[in-house]
Amino acid sequence: MPGRFDWNNVGCELVQNQASPCLHRTRDATTIENNRKKSIAQCRKLKPGYKKPDSCDEFPFASTREGAASTVSNYSVKIIKDRDNCSSGARTSVFYQRNRILDRYPFWVDVIRKGTRHPVSGAPGVILIDPLPDEVVDLDGCSIDGVD
Repeated sequence: MPGRFDWNNVGCELVQNQASPCLHRTRDATTIENNRKKSIAQCRKLKPGYKKPDSCDEFPFASTREGAASTVSNYSVKIIKDRDNCSSGARTSVFYQRNRILDRYPFWVDVIRKGTRHPVSGAPGVILIDPLPDEVVDLDGCSIDGVD
């Protein structure tokens, strides 16, 4: 699964023409739409005809070049509540803005378990406490799946 920290390539560099394991943000609307279409199709296989408040969540994010429609990446989907999915999308957007993750910029994802202070991978760096937005309450502007 792309997006994991790689001790052999901490800078997300292209090595010997091999893509790095990092994710790369995309702002291309067609790529994002294609990523969502493919992940939603998988969610519909899990639960045919699902409706709000269900929503299809995917990893890697639809806003990455390695999303579900990528021909070189594995991906996963899970049906979650629309409020959680919209909140996650808003938080990802804030992450991009606060860390100046521009189009095609690489980044990796790691997990810090609750109650710990270090990433699961053991990746180096400083952990900053930078709260993200609260859960989205008004879902009017959020139509990730396009379901009713």
